Amino acid sequence: MAHAEDPGVPGGAACAVPRAAWIWKALPARIFPLGARLVAHWGLTAPWGSPAAEAERLPGPGATHKWDVLDEVPHVQWTTLADPEGNLFCIAEHPPADHQGCRTGVPPARQPVSRVYGRVDHAPAGLPGVVEEEPCSTPRMRRGPEGIALPRGWLHQATTPQRLEYCPMDLFSPLTLGDLELPNRLVMAPLTRSRSCTDGVPNDDVVEYYRQRASMGLIVSEGVYPSFTGQGFVRQPGLVTQEQIAGWKRVTDAVHAEGGLIVAQVMHAGRVTHTETTGQEHVVAPSAIAVDGMTRTYTGKHAYPVPHALETDELPGIVEEFVTGSINAMAAGFDGVELHGANGYLLHEFLAPSANTRTDFNGGSPENRARFVIEVVTAVANAIGAGRTGLRISPEHNVQGALEADPVDVAATYAALIDGIAPLGLAALSVLHADPAGTLVQDLRSRFNGPVLLNTGFQKITTFDDAVAVAANGWGDAVVVGRPAIANPDLVRRWQEGLPLNEPDSSTFYTEGAAGYTDYPFWQN
Repeated sequence: MAHAEDPGVPGGAACAVPRAAWIWKALPARIFPLGARLVAHWGLTAPWGSPAAEAERLPGPGATHKWDVLDEVPHVQWTTLADPEGNLFCIAEHPPADHQGCRTGVPPARQPVSRVYGRVDHAPAGLPGVVEEEPCSTPRMRRGPEGIALPRGWLHQATTPQRLEYCPMDLFSPLTLGDLELPNRLVMAPLTRSRSCTDGVPNDDVVEYYRQRASMGLIVSEGVYPSFTGQGFVRQPGLVTQEQIAGWKRVTDAVHAEGGLIVAQVMHAGRVTHTETTGQEHVVAPSAIAVDGMTRTYTGKHAYPVPHALETDELPGIVEEFVTGSINAMAAGFDGVELHGANGYLLHEFLAPSANTRTDFNGGSPENRARFVIEVVTAVANAIGAGRTGLRISPEHNVQGALEADPVDVAATYAALIDGIAPLGLAALSVLHADPAGTLVQDLRSRFNGPVLLNTGFQKITTFDDAVAVAANGWGDAVVVGRPAIANPDLVRRWQEGLPLNEPDSSTFYTEGAAGYTDYPFWQN
């Protein structure tokens, strides 16, 4: 987290609020009852103290006083600062004429609006003008000028008399994703498990595996291929044949019978496969560049082959594969689809300059490399509805040959992608990135202007504390969890009640049968 030495933006002690005016209960997020809401009326209250008295509470000229810079909203002259104890921060607009209002907590008449926020892990008490206290409603996205999205779960106060809400994001509170109403904000990550039949039909073990995990707010299935050419792994399920669709219908029926929601991750492997896996003539990619490595096929391990570079006139057929796979997913009873644009597979290959050296309008510039992904997402959203369509991305993940080493190019490429799909009003954007609070992820979240699901774990397991940090800091709207969900079919209950966890057995992640798949125990009282 960056720091600024001055307690405010240029102009002096801008955002320091007299501590005597705020009484904070410094309770950890895990034990603070997140359902509290304080409602206050503002604007006609008397000042909390004279300027002289307030000045006495501010750090003197020689004091060292660090203020955490928590956020800067793009395109708006705002700066977000936290006091040294982390109890209060505010967004002060420029010019500095409004700083006095932000400092005293009583905005002067006819000044620009300031906004004051309180952290989600502290409950303000003793506020002037508190008129009622009641259970918190479902957190909503706050919006600033020009529709800029502000973090969920922050205490919001404006200059005009209005309600003051303390409405933190709770991991176990409901969430709306397009047409879907999630009971909680824990999302099961798409996890390759290689348990289906060799014909791509989900079997009884697959049905039971997903049924057991129906208490998650949303299940995202393992990657499912939309065409035989798109198959990436042995024993991977598909959405091509009627038998595969019927097999998935058994899965979705079982999840729905338990009250759960499940979406299909529609995934085309691109060059990250082998003809000995797909049974097809060749593998395909944006350019004829092979992945450096080996892949396990039905006939043993083989080096990745040099792919066939898709011709421009072949691209509409690939788009249609994604559309058909998504339509088949809906026929199989899925609640929606998540398009796999991450981890080095076909859509990611178009985004990554290491895999895409095309010279047509789908290669070269960041905007051109984002073009095909935008076309696929748009076509699927038009076919099944934007409210049931999501996209998963993993910028800077650098796996399976999809290398994105230039931060400037990464920022430009993914900005072009998100700007291209934001108008669609998709159900969600799922982001896999090690730094969810960083500038890249938060800029993409602001551009998307819709629900963002954050996955912080890949090289390391996402812990309860990681999930709480996403919620408490307002970095995203839900947390995507992988390995803990593998080992704990009742993960929601265990995390909610602070119960011990089963440990995942990595030696059974990609094997056959029930061991390490459906035999992890539920918590027994």
